[in-house]
Amino acid sequence: MLAYEAVRAGVPGMRQLLADEDPYVRAATAYLLAWFPEDSADSVTALTALLRRESDSGVVINALIALGLLPGAPTATIAPYLSSDDDPIAWAAAAALVAADAVDATVIERLGAALGSDSSNKTGLLYRYGEFSRCASKCLAAITGDLVPLAIDTTIDAFSESSLTQMWAAAPAAIALAFQGTAPAHEPAFAELNPYQKRALRALVAAGPRPWRQNNKLGLLLKPLRVPHIYNDLRAYVESGVSMEAGRA
Repeated sequence: MLAYEAVRAGVPGMRQLLADEDPYVRAATAYLLAWFPEDSADSVTALTALLRRESDSGVVINALIALGLLPGAPTATIAPYLSSDDDPIAWAAAAALVAADAVDATVIERLGAALGSDSSNKTGLLYRYGEFSRCASKCLAAITGDLVPLAIDTTIDAFSESSLTQMWAAAPAAIALAFQGTAPAHEPAFAELNPYQKRALRALVAAGPRPWRQNNKLGLLLKPLRVPHIYNDLRAYVESGVSMEAGRA
Protein backbone atom coordinates (compact mmCIF):
# COMPACT_ATOMS: atom_id res chain seq x y z
CA MET A 1 0.00 0.00 0.00
CA LEU A 2 2.83 2.40 0.76
CA ALA A 3 4.37 1.67 -2.64
CA TYR A 4 1.01 2.32 -4.31
CA GLU A 5 0.60 5.65 -2.56
CA ALA A 6 4.17 6.62 -3.44
CA VAL A 7 3.52 6.02 -7.12
CA ARG A 8 0.12 7.68 -6.91
CA ALA A 9 1.77 10.85 -5.65
CA GLY A 10 3.49 11.09 -9.00
CA VAL A 11 0.33 10.79 -11.10
CA PRO A 12 0.01 14.56 -11.82
CA GLY A 13 3.54 14.54 -13.19
CA MET A 14 2.90 11.36 -15.16
CA ARG A 15 0.02 12.99 -17.00
CA GLN A 16 2.51 15.40 -18.56
CA LEU A 17 4.04 12.40 -20.34
CA LEU A 18 0.89 12.12 -22.42
CA ALA A 19 2.52 14.87 -24.50
CA ASP A 20 5.85 13.05 -24.87
CA GLU A 21 7.18 12.77 -28.41
CA ASP A 22 7.61 8.99 -28.09
CA PRO A 23 4.30 7.18 -28.79
CA TYR A 24 5.30 4.26 -26.56
CA VAL A 25 5.71 6.64 -23.63
CA ARG A 26 2.27 8.11 -24.32
CA ALA A 27 0.71 4.63 -24.54
CA ALA A 28 2.43 3.41 -21.37
CA THR A 29 1.36 6.55 -19.51
CA ALA A 30 -2.27 6.00 -20.52
CA TYR A 31 -2.02 2.40 -19.34
CA LEU A 32 -0.51 3.48 -16.02
CA LEU A 33 -3.15 6.12 -15.29
CA ALA A 34 -5.87 3.47 -15.34
CA TRP A 35 -4.40 1.95 -12.18
CA PHE A 36 -5.27 5.03 -10.12
CA PRO A 37 -9.07 5.45 -10.08
CA GLU A 38 -8.87 7.82 -7.10
CA ASP A 39 -7.45 10.45 -9.48
CA SER A 40 -9.81 9.68 -12.34
CA ALA A 41 -11.30 13.15 -12.79
CA ASP A 42 -8.08 14.78 -13.96
CA SER A 43 -6.90 11.64 -15.75
CA VAL A 44 -10.14 11.36 -17.74
CA THR A 45 -9.77 14.98 -18.81
CA ALA A 46 -6.16 14.41 -19.88
CA LEU A 47 -6.92 11.17 -21.75
CA THR A 48 -9.90 12.71 -23.53
CA ALA A 49 -7.69 15.57 -24.69
CA LEU A 50 -5.07 13.05 -25.81
CA LEU A 51 -7.59 11.20 -27.98
CA ARG A 52 -8.61 14.41 -29.72
CA ARG A 53 -5.08 14.99 -30.98
CA GLU A 54 -3.62 11.46 -31.19
CA SER A 55 -2.81 9.74 -34.48
CA ASP A 56 -0.81 6.73 -33.31
CA SER A 57 -3.09 3.66 -33.11
CA GLY A 58 -1.20 2.07 -30.21
CA VAL A 59 -1.67 5.18 -28.10
CA VAL A 60 -5.36 5.39 -29.01
CA ILE A 61 -5.87 1.72 -28.09
CA ASN A 62 -4.43 2.09 -24.61
CA ALA A 63 -6.05 5.46 -23.96
CA LEU A 64 -9.48 4.05 -24.82
CA ILE A 65 -9.13 1.11 -22.46
CA ALA A 66 -7.81 3.38 -19.72
CA LEU A 67 -10.86 5.60 -20.12
CA GLY A 68 -13.15 2.61 -19.81
CA LEU A 69 -11.48 1.53 -16.60
CA LEU A 70 -11.54 4.94 -14.93
CA PRO A 71 -14.71 6.02 -13.11
CA GLY A 72 -16.62 8.89 -14.64
CA ALA A 73 -15.31 8.58 -18.19
CA PRO A 74 -17.97 9.66 -20.72
CA THR A 75 -18.89 6.65 -22.85
CA ALA A 76 -19.89 9.09 -25.60
CA THR A 77 -16.16 9.75 -26.03
CA ILE A 78 -15.41 6.04 -26.47
CA ALA A 79 -18.38 4.80 -28.51
CA PRO A 80 -17.50 6.46 -31.86
CA TYR A 81 -14.31 4.42 -32.01
CA LEU A 82 -16.39 1.22 -32.32
CA SER A 83 -16.79 2.04 -36.01
CA SER A 84 -13.08 2.66 -36.63
CA ASP A 85 -11.64 1.16 -39.81
CA ASP A 86 -8.61 0.16 -37.73
CA ASP A 87 -9.86 -3.09 -36.20
CA PRO A 88 -7.69 -3.02 -33.04
CA ILE A 89 -9.01 0.45 -32.23
CA ALA A 90 -12.59 -0.81 -32.60
CA TRP A 91 -11.74 -3.79 -30.38
CA ALA A 92 -10.22 -1.48 -27.76
CA ALA A 93 -13.36 0.66 -27.77
CA ALA A 94 -15.43 -2.48 -27.20
CA ALA A 95 -13.23 -3.55 -24.29
CA ALA A 96 -13.48 -0.05 -22.82
CA LEU A 97 -17.27 -0.06 -23.04
CA VAL A 98 -17.45 -3.41 -21.24
CA ALA A 99 -15.29 -1.95 -18.46
CA ALA A 100 -17.59 1.08 -18.36
CA ASP A 101 -20.69 -1.16 -18.22
CA ALA A 102 -22.04 0.14 -21.52
CA VAL A 103 -22.42 -3.06 -23.53
CA ASP A 104 -24.60 -3.52 -26.61
CA ALA A 105 -24.72 -5.95 -29.53
CA THR A 106 -22.11 -4.02 -31.50
CA VAL A 107 -19.68 -4.23 -28.59
CA ILE A 108 -20.11 -8.02 -28.50
CA GLU A 109 -19.66 -8.26 -32.27
CA ARG A 110 -16.36 -6.37 -32.07
CA LEU A 111 -15.14 -8.54 -29.21
CA GLY A 112 -16.03 -11.65 -31.20
CA ALA A 113 -13.79 -10.42 -34.00
CA ALA A 114 -11.03 -9.72 -31.48
CA LEU A 115 -11.28 -13.30 -30.18
CA GLY A 116 -10.19 -14.51 -33.60
CA SER A 117 -7.28 -12.10 -33.87
CA ASP A 118 -3.78 -13.37 -34.52
CA SER A 119 -1.60 -12.89 -31.44
CA SER A 120 1.49 -12.59 -33.65
CA ASN A 121 0.17 -9.32 -35.08
CA LYS A 122 1.30 -6.72 -32.58
CA THR A 123 -1.10 -3.82 -32.12
CA GLY A 124 0.49 -1.87 -29.29
CA LEU A 125 -1.96 -3.22 -26.71
CA LEU A 126 -0.37 -3.20 -23.25
CA TYR A 127 -3.15 -5.10 -21.47
CA ARG A 128 -3.44 -8.91 -21.30
CA TYR A 129 0.07 -9.64 -22.53
CA GLY A 130 -0.55 -7.61 -25.67
CA GLU A 131 -3.04 -10.15 -27.06
CA PHE A 132 -6.47 -8.92 -28.06
CA SER A 133 -7.83 -12.47 -28.02
CA ARG A 134 -7.12 -12.72 -24.27
CA CYS A 135 -8.44 -9.24 -23.64
CA ALA A 136 -11.66 -10.00 -25.54
CA SER A 137 -12.10 -13.27 -23.67
CA LYS A 138 -11.95 -11.53 -20.29
CA CYS A 139 -14.35 -8.85 -21.47
CA LEU A 140 -16.90 -11.29 -22.85
CA ALA A 141 -16.74 -13.45 -19.71
CA ALA A 142 -17.69 -10.38 -17.66
CA ILE A 143 -20.94 -9.69 -19.54
CA THR A 144 -24.16 -10.12 -17.57
CA GLY A 145 -27.86 -9.57 -18.11
CA ASP A 146 -29.90 -9.83 -21.27
CA LEU A 147 -26.87 -9.88 -23.58
CA VAL A 148 -25.40 -13.06 -22.08
CA PRO A 149 -26.99 -15.36 -24.72
CA LEU A 150 -25.48 -13.30 -27.54
CA ALA A 151 -22.12 -13.26 -25.78
CA ILE A 152 -22.21 -17.04 -25.37
CA ASP A 153 -23.08 -17.54 -29.04
CA THR A 154 -20.22 -15.23 -29.99
CA THR A 155 -17.62 -17.02 -27.89
CA ILE A 156 -18.64 -20.50 -28.98
CA ASP A 157 -18.73 -19.50 -32.65
CA ALA A 158 -15.25 -17.98 -32.39
CA PHE A 159 -14.00 -20.93 -30.40
CA SER A 160 -15.11 -23.48 -32.98
CA GLU A 161 -13.37 -21.65 -35.83
CA SER A 162 -10.10 -20.63 -34.17
CA SER A 163 -6.48 -21.67 -34.09
CA LEU A 164 -5.20 -23.31 -30.92
CA THR A 165 -4.09 -20.02 -29.37
CA GLN A 166 -7.40 -18.36 -30.13
CA MET A 167 -9.31 -21.42 -28.92
CA TRP A 168 -7.49 -21.24 -25.58
CA ALA A 169 -8.67 -17.65 -25.28
CA ALA A 170 -12.27 -18.23 -26.37
CA ALA A 171 -12.97 -21.42 -24.41
CA PRO A 172 -12.72 -19.84 -20.91
CA ALA A 173 -15.16 -17.11 -21.92
CA ALA A 174 -17.63 -19.63 -23.33
CA ILE A 175 -17.47 -21.75 -20.18
CA ALA A 176 -17.65 -18.76 -17.82
CA LEU A 177 -20.74 -17.40 -19.58
CA ALA A 178 -22.49 -20.75 -19.87
CA PHE A 179 -21.84 -21.78 -16.27
CA GLN A 180 -22.54 -18.54 -14.43
CA GLY A 181 -23.42 -18.92 -10.78
CA THR A 182 -22.47 -21.29 -7.97
CA ALA A 183 -20.97 -24.65 -8.89
CA PRO A 184 -23.18 -27.66 -8.05
CA ALA A 185 -22.35 -29.83 -5.05
CA HIS A 186 -22.14 -32.94 -7.25
CA GLU A 187 -21.74 -33.85 -10.91
CA PRO A 188 -24.94 -32.96 -12.76
CA ALA A 189 -26.31 -35.32 -15.39
CA PHE A 190 -25.71 -33.98 -18.88
CA ALA A 191 -29.49 -33.80 -19.34
CA GLU A 192 -29.70 -31.40 -16.38
CA LEU A 193 -27.51 -28.81 -18.09
CA ASN A 194 -29.05 -25.87 -19.89
CA PRO A 195 -28.73 -25.61 -23.70
CA TYR A 196 -25.76 -23.23 -23.58
CA GLN A 197 -23.88 -25.42 -21.14
CA LYS A 198 -24.46 -28.43 -23.38
CA ARG A 199 -23.35 -26.50 -26.44
CA ALA A 200 -20.17 -25.27 -24.75
CA LEU A 201 -19.17 -28.77 -23.64
CA ARG A 202 -19.94 -30.19 -27.08
CA ALA A 203 -17.65 -27.57 -28.58
CA LEU A 204 -14.81 -28.64 -26.29
CA VAL A 205 -15.28 -32.25 -27.31
CA ALA A 206 -15.62 -31.43 -31.01
CA ALA A 207 -12.19 -29.79 -30.92
CA GLY A 208 -10.63 -33.16 -30.14
CA PRO A 209 -8.09 -33.96 -27.41
CA ARG A 210 -5.10 -32.12 -28.89
CA PRO A 211 -5.94 -28.55 -27.72
CA TRP A 212 -6.29 -29.66 -24.10
CA ARG A 213 -3.10 -31.67 -23.58
CA GLN A 214 -1.02 -28.74 -22.39
CA ASN A 215 -1.04 -27.63 -18.77
CA ASN A 216 -4.20 -29.47 -17.74
CA LYS A 217 -6.36 -26.98 -19.62
CA LEU A 218 -9.59 -28.96 -19.33
CA GLY A 219 -9.01 -29.43 -15.62
CA LEU A 220 -8.59 -25.71 -15.08
CA LEU A 221 -11.77 -25.01 -17.06
CA LEU A 222 -14.07 -27.73 -15.82
CA LYS A 223 -12.99 -29.18 -12.49
CA PRO A 224 -14.57 -26.33 -10.46
CA LEU A 225 -17.88 -27.04 -12.26
CA ARG A 226 -18.11 -30.68 -11.14
CA VAL A 227 -18.26 -31.98 -14.70
CA PRO A 228 -15.76 -34.47 -16.20
CA HIS A 229 -12.45 -32.75 -16.91
CA ILE A 230 -10.47 -35.57 -18.58
CA TYR A 231 -11.05 -35.44 -22.33
CA ASN A 232 -12.21 -39.05 -22.82
CA ASP A 233 -14.46 -38.81 -19.76
CA LEU A 234 -15.92 -35.55 -21.02
CA ARG A 235 -16.57 -37.05 -24.44
CA ALA A 236 -18.38 -40.03 -22.87
CA TYR A 237 -20.38 -37.63 -20.68
CA VAL A 238 -21.47 -35.57 -23.68
CA GLU A 239 -22.14 -38.60 -25.88
CA SER A 240 -24.27 -40.24 -23.18
CA GLY A 241 -26.40 -37.13 -23.04
CA VAL A 242 -26.73 -37.03 -26.80
CA SER A 243 -27.85 -40.68 -26.78
CA MET A 244 -30.48 -39.96 -24.14
CA GLU A 245 -31.80 -37.00 -26.11
CA ALA A 246 -31.97 -39.11 -29.27
CA GLY A 247 -33.87 -41.82 -27.40
CA ARG A 248 -36.51 -39.34 -26.29
CA ALA A 249 -36.94 -37.92 -29.81
